[in-house]
Amino acid sequence: MKLPDSIQVIERGWLSANNVVLHERDEAVVVDSGYGAHAAQTVALIERALSGKRLARLVNTHCHSDHMGGNAAIQRKFGCRTSIPGGEAPLIERWDEHALFLAIADQRAERFHYEDTFCDGDALQMGGLEWRVIAAPGHDTHAVMFYSPEARVLISGDALWENGFGVVFPQLFGRGRIWRADTIITRSGVKIKGVGGDQPFRGMRHGSKRPDLVIGDDIENDEAVESADQRKKLERKVFKKVMKLGQKDTVYIFEGTILHYDSLLSNLLKKPGWKGRKFKAVLRFSKSSLWEQWENIFVDISIGKEAAEVAADQFFEAHAAEMLEGTEVLWPEVEDYYYLMKMRISDGPSYFDSEKQNEPINPEDCLFQEGWFTYWDDGEVNLAGIPHYGVVDPSMGKRSKKHDPSAIIAGRFKDNILWIDIADIDKRHPDKIIDDILLYHEKDKFQAFGVESIQFQEYFANTLEKEAHKRNRTLNVIEIMPHTDKRLRIETLQPWIKNGWIRFKKNHRTLVEQLKYYPMADHDDGPDALEQLKSMIEKNIGGPIEYQTTGVKREFTRMESYMR
Repeated sequence: MKLPDSIQVIERGWLSANNVVLHERDEAVVVDSGYGAHAAQTVALIERALSGKRLARLVNTHCHSDHMGGNAAIQRKFGCRTSIPGGEAPLIERWDEHALFLAIADQRAERFHYEDTFCDGDALQMGGLEWRVIAAPGHDTHAVMFYSPEARVLISGDALWENGFGVVFPQLFGRGRIWRADTIITRSGVKIKGVGGDQPFRGMRHGSKRPDLVIGDDIENDEAVESADQRKKLERKVFKKVMKLGQKDTVYIFEGTILHYDSLLSNLLKKPGWKGRKFKAVLRFSKSSLWEQWENIFVDISIGKEAAEVAADQFFEAHAAEMLEGTEVLWPEVEDYYYLMKMRISDGPSYFDSEKQNEPINPEDCLFQEGWFTYWDDGEVNLAGIPHYGVVDPSMGKRSKKHDPSAIIAGRFKDNILWIDIADIDKRHPDKIIDDILLYHEKDKFQAFGVESIQFQEYFANTLEKEAHKRNRTLNVIEIMPHTDKRLRIETLQPWIKNGWIRFKKNHRTLVEQLKYYPMADHDDGPDALEQLKSMIEKNIGGPIEYQTTGVKREFTRMESYMR
């Protein structure tokens, strides 16, 4: 993930916390000031980052010495306003070196003043963005984090570290009567207990109180999802035991990898009353056909595995810009796109989809099996002189509540095979959809072009035809009015794909994945458009088409009422 230009991180060494500079046009805000012994360096680094701008505000995530040690020096240099968490205010006012952890850790910090405070739930305007204040007690009792929904950036302070949560100091909270690996009770009376999955859950209380927060971390493993009985056993345990631990206001959080389509985590995402979010390592795949060439090089072990990997790396380095265009990954600093693509080939698509994409496949639910898809290359068949047909399933772009992508699908029909050459599925505004269609039409003219005609789409069809004429690219637009259920229409694609009567290109990844996961995929715009293309071509070719499915010979006739 690339940070917005307005957010600058100054990475520091031990013992100073990193400084975050939030820029606006004429001024800036700094989050955390580092350790006191490094104050002069901190001032110099911030002055360079400001480049003449005014430092309007200094904000602290918490008041440990490595986060507020440079406050006084920054105040002297820049005369800025200083804001701290509300819980820290009395400690700063009386300069309580024990509560501030200075005396305990044998550290020093220069005393400073503050102008105002903030607390959980507040919203701060910093660097042209709104940042929500989120309480994060643990490493420090009064610590907070700042989250910008617009930028999707979290400034966590010491609440989160690189490999987990910030350390909790017993000296800070006060060691209670119990301080073990599985159970701690702080001096303030807070109890935290860790329980293994095979241990009893019932009767967990702290005095008269039931738990008010229950966190389940990786409660599923391969064995737990191996069979339907095992999955049901875990589900019963969670709902009959774990979910009965708390009370009305208890918060339950479960996290982990979705290991099976019918697993507990997978089902919780669908259950009413539960809020969930599914993270994927790859957010947007490349559409470049070069990945197919790269894969052929990478898997060519006839020259030796190491030599094949070196050759694949060299190919990638030579074509990186094109191969990475349009890609997006969840955590680029840890797992970049190229690393993930290597993993996908080495570990296999099924493992990758489950472990990295949280998308385990249920073969029984999927209408189109992974082994059914047949691919073709440009030089494989001569399509010269064969009419080119296309369709679009347009969307409302950002106005759509579902934010559905639009699908432009095109191909030619020869030797009783539909050769797909365009499978462009993306989120875009209507004007961009029209531009893309006419660009394809300019490169390779369409004999006819179908547009699903329902409400907005009917207006879109008229607009597309007029815009094509306006640009001197006359386009034969055919309005498609579906008269049958979408799922029933998409099901007619099954024998076509299974028997290789529809063939795809390797870079048609989004279309193939929507088909592969259908009907469980997030979107079905691609399969819907593909079915429309198939039906439109059948109408223009005419005559019945015979195929075999489930051992019964059937005849598929043209859907005359489908088109108008």
